[in-house]
Amino acid sequence: MERVHILLGRNEEYSWFDRAVESGESLPWTVPKSAQPGDLALMLFGAAIRGTGRIEDKPDPADRSGKYSSFVGSITRLSTPVQVSTLVEKFAGRWEWPTHPRMYTTVPETIEEELLRLINALPPVQRGVDDEILPPFDPKDENDGRKRTMRAITERQGQGSFRADVLAAYGDQCAISRCRCVDVLDAAHISPYNG
Repeated sequence: MERVHILLGRNEEYSWFDRAVESGESLPWTVPKSAQPGDLALMLFGAAIRGTGRIEDKPDPADRSGKYSSFVGSITRLSTPVQVSTLVEKFAGRWEWPTHPRMYTTVPETIEEELLRLINALPPVQRGVDDEILPPFDPKDENDGRKRTMRAITERQGQGSFRADVLAAYGDQCAISRCRCVDVLDAAHISPYNG
């Protein structure tokens, strides 16, 4: 049976979450050791649950601290964040975690259904024009499903070498979060660059 886990995200990880919602990519996340592939993940940032996802693999020890991590995929943003204060009020006396949400947790089975009803009652996320839902893949359909769009892109001379220089200066990691995943890092100017 699938379980429901609330996973904590630090504020600096919200941009990764946001990108994963847009791109459909999976993210490594600290999870309870008991998490199983297919379990539902509720993503908590600050004082609100802001999204959902699915645990994709069995947890592996993340480091010697006793923490475990798994990839979380199928990440979606909730249209209205669910405030921790709402959970405190709704589950008073039945669930202590919302009063001190400092760590991830597995939702007790006794309130799992009620919590999911609360989340499922939220209005759906509003989709933009480009976010249309595609029909299921049909390998026999040979029509070109791509859309052609003309765009103007401002390109800066030396942009590639600037990125390489910034990454080298900071040891191939983010100067703020210390993230070492070079593919997601942006090289940014401290002062605006206008050529």
